[in-house]
Amino acid sequence: MHGLGTACRWSMYCTIALCSGCAVVTVGSAAVSVGSAVVSTGATVVTTGVKATGSAVNAVIP
Repeated sequence: MHGLGTACRWSMYCTIALCSGCAVVTVGSAAVSVGSAVVSTGATVVTTGVKATGSAVNAVIP
């Protein structure tokens, strides 16, 4: 019984860690998207997607 309880605790910690990581990735991706929208040349930047690495894929329309 004790071993099962330990396994459950580890599972809970792993789930929390994964959820925290997802939140960080989501926030980071949003920040990248917002930052990419700021262009000093006045060109319009359209965010077409976000790679798994967190970098935004943009199409620049002059």
